[in-house]
Amino acid sequence: MTKNGFHVVGHRGFPQKYPENSLIGIVAAAKAGAPYVELDIQINQDGIPIVFHDETLDRMCEKPGNIWDYSLAELKNISCHEPQRFHQQFFPIPIASLQEVCEALSSFDVKIFIEIKEKSLDHISRKDMFECVVQATQSMTSRVTLASFDYDMLPQAKSKMPIAWALREMDAAHLKKAQTLKPNILIFDVKRLDQNSTLWPGPWKWFLYDIVDKKKAQFWANKGVEYIETWDVEALL
Repeated sequence: MTKNGFHVVGHRGFPQKYPENSLIGIVAAAKAGAPYVELDIQINQDGIPIVFHDETLDRMCEKPGNIWDYSLAELKNISCHEPQRFHQQFFPIPIASLQEVCEALSSFDVKIFIEIKEKSLDHISRKDMFECVVQATQSMTSRVTLASFDYDMLPQAKSKMPIAWALREMDAAHLKKAQTLKPNILIFDVKRLDQNSTLWPGPWKWFLYDIVDKKKAQFWANKGVEYIETWDVEALL
């Protein structure tokens, strides 16, 4: 936790300076001193958790198809250098599996939030997805929090690791479900809040994304937010 009372979370690694969800960017966030990093996972053709946000490969790789259309061997020959932002600066960067990222981070004093993307759950059962994540994170088991917008993904994980539910809305229906699930953490988009917004009290901690301004981070920390996710970890550290 910073001296100002909140944990800095690298959103998809360190995308201010590196391609998002890339191994180099995630490791860079850890090297910069981020106590937490957040990454996204999709399932591939082999049933392996892949560190990737989008369903398609076009934005990050300028390649056709969906992530689940490819085997791990094929993905290793595709670069996720995010050409729309960085052109060819980081070409080539192989797409990384969750296991590879965890092994790379295991020597750093860092914890990870793993967000399971909902569309992958059309291609694998929630039970199998959870088992894949457990297998892939063995090198960092005690440092993993499982996150998802998919409410039904989280109950089975609750007895094994901390869970974080990403909210689509802050309404009565979502509050009721949160009170039933009792997640360790609730995640919400700071752009959906204003200065008069009230965060629900409960047995959970709050996590807001995406903040790069120190004053805004401090404002929400003063209102009880413990985790501040940012694209620029150096700006908040």
